[in-house]
Amino acid sequence: MKSYVYCMRWADGSLYYGSTQQDLKQRKWQHLCAMKGGYHKCSNVQKQHDAYGLPEFYVVQECESEEAGLWCERFFIESGGEKVINKNKPVCLDEERGPYYGMTEDERMKKKMEARRAKEEERNEARRKKIEAKEKEMEAERIKAEFYAEWFKDYLKGIIRPCPYGSDEFKT
Repeated sequence: MKSYVYCMRWADGSLYYGSTQQDLKQRKWQHLCAMKGGYHKCSNVQKQHDAYGLPEFYVVQECESEEAGLWCERFFIESGGEKVINKNKPVCLDEERGPYYGMTEDERMKKKMEARRAKEEERNEARRKKIEAKEKEMEAERIKAEFYAEWFKDYLKGIIRPCPYGSDEFKT
């Protein structure tokens, strides 16, 4: 299956290289929708869009396979100098063959989905821990407020006892 290496170029000369096997119009549309929506997965691309507007989108190389497309993309990223804003080189390449070498398209998609699910679960776990910490903090504040309210009632009744939080006097 053919693969294409494309480039997005902004008014300041910044370049972003990508490769795809899907229809180029569809890939361009995906990039543009993400940029316009403010959620492009590459923050450098989103910053360029916010600063300079829509980029020029064009094909740099047509390749015979996905693997060849990834190697070409890597070449353009590495040889592009400071103007290239890609954060990462293609991740599915190793020194000899990509990790998907010899897999069917279904196997590739399954492996990619498993990786996405694992990453999402990791993010969800971090969110859960953050929420639990906030709940514990709020519970401690609630207990402190209840205790302080009881102490204040006793103080008003004339029952003098040390302030539970560091002072012998009531502080306003």
